Amino acid sequence: MNICYISTFPPEMCGIGTYTNYLTNALLDIDDGISVTVLARKGGEQRKSERLTVIPSFSAGDYTDVLINLRHLRADIIHIQHEFGLFPAEKNFLKFLKEIKANKYPLILTLHTVYTTHTRNLPGIDVDIEEYNCKIGDIVDCEIVHLDRPLRRVLLRMGIAKEKLEIIPHGTKLFALIDSYQAKERLGLPAGKLILSFGFISKGKNQLSLIEALPLILKNVSDAYLFIAGYSRVMDPDDLSYIKLCKEKARELNIEDRVIFSDDFIAEKDLPLVFSAADCCCYLYNEENRSGSGAIHIALGSGRPIIASRIPKFEEELMKNVSDEILCLPNNIEAIAEITVRILNDKKFTNAIVRSIRKYAIDTSWEEIAKKHLILYQRFL
Repeated sequence: MNICYISTFPPEMCGIGTYTNYLTNALLDIDDGISVTVLARKGGEQRKSERLTVIPSFSAGDYTDVLINLRHLRADIIHIQHEFGLFPAEKNFLKFLKEIKANKYPLILTLHTVYTTHTRNLPGIDVDIEEYNCKIGDIVDCEIVHLDRPLRRVLLRMGIAKEKLEIIPHGTKLFALIDSYQAKERLGLPAGKLILSFGFISKGKNQLSLIEALPLILKNVSDAYLFIAGYSRVMDPDDLSYIKLCKEKARELNIEDRVIFSDDFIAEKDLPLVFSAADCCCYLYNEENRSGSGAIHIALGSGRPIIASRIPKFEEELMKNVSDEILCLPNNIEAIAEITVRILNDKKFTNAIVRSIRKYAIDTSWEEIAKKHLILYQRFL
């Protein structure tokens, strides 16, 4: 089977590209008869190996080279990893999809984020987003989403045909941890209880609430530290101002020595070390957009206990597969502190949470997710 992905791809720093990379590697591992071509974003790295080819081909709104390259490929399946930041909501993208279908290719699209009339908060979307979503659904053979209530049911309500929608969870990379104290020492971190906030720093990721909760946490966990591991996604001025605000808040609360900023991105190779150092992982996002979360699946793959906000991105997945007791409203400082303290101090509770996390991580390992994709692809051959 020859699969063609249209997606960003490493070394470009992009969550969609990371997703495609993990999925590609898992597919190549489970079936020797699979080859993959990635038509990546222009400016990326071109490469070729025995079963994987990467060709920079598209930019936002310009798909001419993708169509040219498709003529030379013998693809059995074309699969677009869709995000509005990569493929702007405009007539040109719909035309592009129609041209692919005109050449009789099976066309699958993973809709990583579902925007509605209410949640349309991305600059540049000036179309009727629900009508636009339906037009995509009419053209493609199948749309994959990661969640049911926040994504699939919303698309059904918009009018997309039930038989065109498939739920495949976000994949989880499993990785082994080392001793927590050794990890802290190697990272130059203190030996206390480490609360980890991993990923991009922005107002929507809501690291400020975690900083505000830390004084309450310290009343019950005197050796607690907060490690904010990450930085601005694209050196955005708003993100940089937010990082400055977070540091000022730590100084204002007189906990500057307890809040540690990496002030840099964490390389993928360092993830096992960073998560080994963590005693719990916090994802207190304050976002309305409806999508799965690659960041939460990194934490799931580590097996570390998680605290997350009660928003569409996290609620269904964690309530169903881990526990409702690790969720709280993103700006409820007291609840954030209470759950964090319980995870750090209540071993029986934490062990139960960790068991559920580890089971769900195995169930959504990239190997299992690749198998689900392969079964879906075979339906269209």
